[in-house]
Amino acid sequence: MALPIVPRLRWFVAAVAVALLVAVSLVAAISSLFLFDGGASADVTLQGVPPEALAEQGISLSPVDPSTAMRLSPQQAREVAEFPDAQVRQIVPARLKGDQAGKTLDRVVWVVSLEPGNLGLPAGPGDGTGSPVFLFYLVFIDGNTGEYLFGSGAGGIQQAPQ
Repeated sequence: MALPIVPRLRWFVAAVAVALLVAVSLVAAISSLFLFDGGASADVTLQGVPPEALAEQGISLSPVDPSTAMRLSPQQAREVAEFPDAQVRQIVPARLKGDQAGKTLDRVVWVVSLEPGNLGLPAGPGDGTGSPVFLFYLVFIDGNTGEYLFGSGAGGIQQAPQ
């Protein structure tokens, strides 16, 4: 026996509603993947640090949601990242994603940007035209545990005065 017209219409409307709901969910999921994950490093601005330099090192930084709780204060992060005679340029909260020392990281961190000029660390061999110097040096501190995760920097050649 065939269904009357009204129940068939209800089934059709229900099927269209479910299809629309699935389509909207898929569009939202795909949009969030492309809009909020890729290239997020440009959203966190660090003085003197080109975003492409971080990307080359496999580091992706994105802004932290203001409602994200971090147990560690910026001052505590500064103390963990302390190098003798180093001056802090800035301390910024961020979500860190990347691979470092064979570990995949996805953590909320304090990024401590140190003034590289007086770190007392070797920046690498010179090329004969000037002396090697750090252009930037960053220390990544877990925002909840206070664990020193790693330091990262990039160097260049400071031209000798002529």
